[in-house]
Amino acid sequence: MAIEGWQPQEDGLQEICKLLEQYRLPIVDQSCIWQKHQRCSQLPDFNNYLAFILCRAEGDVVNIRQAARLLLKNNFKSSYHLIQPAHLQYMKAEVVPCLGSLDFGIRTTVGTIISKDLPKILDSEVPGFADRPIAIFILRLLQALFINMGTYLQGFFH
Repeated sequence: MAIEGWQPQEDGLQEICKLLEQYRLPIVDQSCIWQKHQRCSQLPDFNNYLAFILCRAEGDVVNIRQAARLLLKNNFKSSYHLIQPAHLQYMKAEVVPCLGSLDFGIRTTVGTIISKDLPKILDSEVPGFADRPIAIFILRLLQALFINMGTYLQGFFH
């Protein structure tokens, strides 16, 4: 767990996943979905849920992960300054390990998130990490040089 004490509540996770699934359907009343989105986005940990879904969802939820990715990326770009520090810390701890994801969309979202304050992120302690992200990143970058450099660099620079 990235931050002690924060775990997604099952009912909140289901509600947000349902919203993300409906968000992508053309037959759904988009104004109703937008109202639900606005209500959910007022929750202080809404972005935590999006980061959790983006980084940990598996299986048949590709569309849900894509919707979470887009919303998280847009929320981060538009309201970074409004996100509480504890929530920023959680999101960063969730997404930094995904920098080397094979999914291009995940890498670009991670790149957007960590580039907002890259020096602080890479040279700070992140709960749940054995070392500072810069040390982890350098190790993974070196591994990527030998395995798949393009994947890491695309995520880092997008």
